[in-house]
Amino acid sequence: MLESLADSLVNTGGIGREGTTGMALINVSGRGENNIVLVPGANGMMGKADIDRHIRLLEGCDVLLVQLEIPLAVV
Repeated sequence: MLESLADSLVNTGGIGREGTTGMALINVSGRGENNIVLVPGANGMMGKADIDRHIRLLEGCDVLLVQLEIPLAVV
């Protein structure tokens, strides 16, 4: 994945490799109702200190996509 991102000229300098990959399991009933079990993995470990550590990368961005898979305080 990192190689593919780099080949697409995406700066991967801020990507950490600590923790496990998160996952979400979605169960859908016959009536179309669902429930989601979320295991955040490494995403849940992200904190404000990560923002401070990588602020130069963030300030230089034209676009920053943030999803709610990291703690809300970090978003």
